[in-house]
Amino acid sequence: MNLQDAAVAVAAGMNMTEPCSTGIGGDMFCLYYDAATGKVSALNGSGRSGENCTLETIRNSLGLKDGAPGEIPMSSVHAVTVPGAAAGWVDTVEKFGSGKLTLEQILAPAIELGEKGFPLSEQTAHFVSFIHPFFKAHHHITIPPLFLTTPFSVAKI
Repeated sequence: MNLQDAAVAVAAGMNMTEPCSTGIGGDMFCLYYDAATGKVSALNGSGRSGENCTLETIRNSLGLKDGAPGEIPMSSVHAVTVPGAAAGWVDTVEKFGSGKLTLEQILAPAIELGEKGFPLSEQTAHFVSFIHPFFKAHHHITIPPLFLTTPFSVAKI
């Protein structure tokens, strides 16, 4: 394992335990320094807009006339990009990883957290409790059932 493999493993673990800080539904960026060559490489794992998403389609969807001012509501599908983090993790491991571990091996600890559970921090419990009413009010948003039915509380260790 090298630092890049570890960085992806940690990002995946954070995705499970603190999705409001980093997550598979967001973006990621990587700067890689190759000590042997002195070269710095950058990887942009930011999301893009959907393939058919144009200014015209967004304005029509929101009922905005051409040239009229407006804003995109947070509950709109247009308020998000296509997530880039997952592809960025794959790219990081493929381009800069050790080559000794598969992506499955790198992600295994995060998967175990998801399957077996983990103590919830105060910050994450607060954030999830804060957005809980938003998810309940917007049934058109596809959200895991847990977020629709369960208010979270801090776990005691």
